[in-house]
Amino acid sequence: MSFQICFAPTSIGGSTVLKLRATHLALSKKPGKSREKSALCRKCERNSARVRMDRGGGGDRRDSAAGMVSPGELVVVALGGNALLKRGQKMDATTQLENARAAADSIAELVAAGYRVVLTHGNGPQVGQLATQAPETALYVLDAQTEGAIGYMLQSEIHNALCRKRAAAREVAAIVTQTLVSESDPAFDKPTKPIGRVLTREQADELEQAGYTVAEDGKDSYRRVVASPAPLKIIEQNVIAQLVRDDVLVVCCGGGGIPVIEDSVTKNIRGVDAVVDKDAASALLADALDARALVLLTDAAGVIPPESWAGDPYDRNAVAPILTLSTTREQLCESSPSDTDVASSCAALDEYAVGSMRPKVKAAMDFVAKQSDTSKSRYAVIGQLERALDVVEGRDGTRVIKQEREDARANESSKRGSAIGDTVPV
Repeated sequence: MSFQICFAPTSIGGSTVLKLRATHLALSKKPGKSREKSALCRKCERNSARVRMDRGGGGDRRDSAAGMVSPGELVVVALGGNALLKRGQKMDATTQLENARAAADSIAELVAAGYRVVLTHGNGPQVGQLATQAPETALYVLDAQTEGAIGYMLQSEIHNALCRKRAAAREVAAIVTQTLVSESDPAFDKPTKPIGRVLTREQADELEQAGYTVAEDGKDSYRRVVASPAPLKIIEQNVIAQLVRDDVLVVCCGGGGIPVIEDSVTKNIRGVDAVVDKDAASALLADALDARALVLLTDAAGVIPPESWAGDPYDRNAVAPILTLSTTREQLCESSPSDTDVASSCAALDEYAVGSMRPKVKAAMDFVAKQSDTSKSRYAVIGQLERALDVVEGRDGTRVIKQEREDARANESSKRGSAIGDTVPV
C-alpha cells in the first residue's frame, strides 16, 4: 500500500504541519477535550498536507496520473437522478436522506483527497412527483421547490460526512440557482426531458389522456417528458465563483436550475415551464468557472461503445476508458490505451440512448470542446457515484478529452501544482 503526500502552498513547513494534524487527531479522541480543537488546529486542517491512499481497486486500466486533475484544482461534480432515488424505490424523505448520505460520503472523499468541489444534481423523479400531485402549479416553481429540498439534504449530509472523515474544515452552501434559456428554443415544441417515476404502458396511456406527453424510457417502461431548452447562462455564476474563491463547497444548479427567460428591453427575468438538463447546465457552469474537470456520476460504470450494447451495460470490461473528441467535434472515438494516436472506433452523438447516456456524452463533449488553446488541458469523466474518487483520478469510468496527445502537456503542468483557493475566473 503506497501513500502520496501533496503539500498545499503554505508558509508552514511540511514537518510542522504534519505534527499539528497529528496533535489535533490525538486531542479529538480524548473524552471532554472537544474544546481543544483550537483555531490553530482548524487552520492546520485547512492548510495541512493531505494524505491519501492510492486505492486502485478493481485494477488500473491506464496511467491514472496522465493529464488528470491534481489536488487543489476545481472539479464540477454532477450527481445523476439516482443519487437520491434509485429506480423502484419509494419516494419518501427517509429513503432520499439515506441515499443523500451515501452520495455525501463519495463527495467528502473527494474533498478529503484535496479537490475543490462544486456539486450539481438532478431532480427528475422529485419534480415529476410534485407535478403529478399539484398539476396546477407552474413547473418552474416545482423546480425551485425540489432544488431547495434536495440542496438541503446534500448540504446537511456533506457537512456530516466531512466531519466523519475528519476532512479539511470547509463550509457547505446550497444555492437556489436560475438558468437563462431562450423563449424561442425549439425544445418547447418537442418535449424530451423525462421526469417523474417509471410508468407501465397502462399508466402512460392514462397520463397521455390527461394531456401530458409520455415517451419510452427503457424496455416496457415509460415516463412523462417535458421541454428541456438549452442553458445559455447560469444567472448566479458570479456568486458561485466568489464562494469557490472563499473555499466553500457549493451545491447548485439543482435539476439544471430554474429555467428563466429575459426581457430584451427591461432585462427582467421570469420563470418558464420546463426542466433544464442537469448535465448540460453543469457543463456550462464548469466552463464559466474554468474548472479543470467535469465529473458526471451515475449508476453506469462508464460509456459503453454502441457496438457493445448487446452485453451487460454495467460490465466494466466493456467500458471505453478514454474517448477522444474528433476534430469535427461530431464524434467520440475510442482510443487504444497502448497507442493513444489510434482510434479503434467512433460513434456520433445520436447513436447514444436519448434518455440515459446521450445527455452526459453531449455535456462532456461540449465542455471539452470549449477548451481554449491557451488554457490548461481539461477533461470530462463519466462513471459510478460509488467510485467517485477512482473516476476522478482515472482508475474507473470513461474519460472524454479533446486530444489524447494533450495529456503529456497537462501532466507536466500538473506537476507544478496549484494553490488551493486560486481565483476562479468567470
